[in-house]
Amino acid sequence: MIRRIIACFSILLTPLSAEIKAYVTNQAGASVSVIDESTDTVIGTIGVGSLPTGVEVSPDGKIAYVASEGTDSLYVIDTTTDTVASTITVGNFPVNVAFTPNGLKTYVTNLFDATVSIIDVSSSIETGTIAVGAAPVDVAMTPNGLKAYVTHFSGDDVAVIDVPSNTVLKTIPVGDGPAEAEVVTPDGTKVYIPNLNSDDVSVISTATDTVTATIPIGDQPISIAISPDGKKVYVGTQGNAPTDEIFIIDVASDTVTGTIEVGNNPNGIAFTPDGTKAYVANRFSNSVSIIDATTDTNIGSIAVGSQPVGVTFTPSLTMNVLGMSHMNVFLTETELLNRITWSPPDGANVREYKIFLDANLTQMIGTVSAGAPRVFVDHNKKKGGVTTYFVGAFNGPSLVGLGSVKVLAKGKS
Repeated sequence: MIRRIIACFSILLTPLSAEIKAYVTNQAGASVSVIDESTDTVIGTIGVGSLPTGVEVSPDGKIAYVASEGTDSLYVIDTTTDTVASTITVGNFPVNVAFTPNGLKTYVTNLFDATVSIIDVSSSIETGTIAVGAAPVDVAMTPNGLKAYVTHFSGDDVAVIDVPSNTVLKTIPVGDGPAEAEVVTPDGTKVYIPNLNSDDVSVISTATDTVTATIPIGDQPISIAISPDGKKVYVGTQGNAPTDEIFIIDVASDTVTGTIEVGNNPNGIAFTPDGTKAYVANRFSNSVSIIDATTDTNIGSIAVGSQPVGVTFTPSLTMNVLGMSHMNVFLTETELLNRITWSPPDGANVREYKIFLDANLTQMIGTVSAGAPRVFVDHNKKKGGVTTYFVGAFNGPSLVGLGSVKVLAKGKS
């Protein structure tokens, strides 16, 4: 039998788009500034409870949680309408928030209770607490969702939590005064902890849960973020007011490669999903610095509310999908088939791709695991038929990326 493949038609449809927004907590203003990332302008302000600090957007981008230290609660923001949808009562003086990668639950650090609240996201209810060390101030999840790391400011250590069982596995000594910020590398192998009082960053191996390196940093490191590609870390320092600095760490070598001048007291940092920019919340400048992350330069600032301390971005749900019609020619028959390929969404932790025939994502016709080639072939198509494919990227139950393409099945011309 002779088989030939003839490429007959190709079309690239504009992918389904999602506006990228940043949410900035204004601690003294009891509000959240909403910034359009494409224009670097404030497009709204949301009133929340007193002393808002930590802010995190769910993996599917539908909601944001804001920790309100003054009201012992989380404010739930609907990111479509940018309004407060509800509140959730948590522990005493909640500081920071982290979603599990699948979006099913959230951990909240409660400073004065020495606990971590466990939030069921679907019901918006606190389902329990985890006793940790004194003064827990931040929490970060590994990309596989199996472990969480909690910094204790006054304990000079980090608690490691087994997320499936919600139990503390061990405690890791770090530097003096681990700050209200930490990051896990996208590959899940390292955790970076800025230590405010010892002017350094502790590097933890997630395989052994031990400190493998200590990186000297400028005066009083307070904030941290890692680029989506996992190649560099930005660390904000607050000891050189009124002009403070971001230190740049090369992840491969764990060495400082440069600095960037920003505003006064850079309390929060976040990279855009595509990694081209970073926003820095400058607490005492009432501004957000805009960093060109390709050149590591400060390219401007955005005026926000009073004392901005936290910043996060909505995820990029956009995926580019390419479709092509093929014709397999055998000795006695001809088959038309459609072949689609796609790019992953920026910065998302994808476990599986699902292919659908409808925009409501109910007519699924195939799945592709995240580790496999991003290709799907639909066989036995009719000549002249047009099929619209919707490709969804999922991290467990959460949709974290979406794109579509139309393909015309076309025979040999």
